[in-house]
Amino acid sequence: MPNLEFSDRKQNDLPEDLAATVYTPLPHDRLNPNTWDILFLDRAIPLDPLAKAYMLKDLQSWTRNYLLIPIKLVANFLLATIMTVKRLLPFQFSAYKFMHRAAAFFLNHFVSPEACYLIVRHICLGSNIVNFLIENGPNPKSVFEKFRVEKKPPKL
Repeated sequence: MPNLEFSDRKQNDLPEDLAATVYTPLPHDRLNPNTWDILFLDRAIPLDPLAKAYMLKDLQSWTRNYLLIPIKLVANFLLATIMTVKRLLPFQFSAYKFMHRAAAFFLNHFVSPEACYLIVRHICLGSNIVNFLIENGPNPKSVFEKFRVEKKPPKL
């Protein structure tokens, strides 16, 4: 059986009831419609029903409402501090191993499985787009040859 990537899979490959088990819309109230139900039932943008259900479930979590702003402030402060320190130091360093281990730790302990699914889906879609552009774009050598400046000897 072939391995289907996200770009190869059609929107209706997953059963509709699987997404309905993750997110169940409230009964319809015409006077007070639920915004989340409207987004779930909207078909204007073709999106995988399971991904849409996970996204709506994640957007409604209490941690997003109460912890997102303080976490953003701390993360932006740390990012600015690390970038400033790296710029001021006379040598270059990178801690990719630490970064990957920290990301795995935080994904295992602080992120919901639905959000992890969406993060992995985002990375897969992005890599599929980059691979498509590489395969269908111009040859990089021919692009860079246009901009190469050749030094000519001065005329006497």
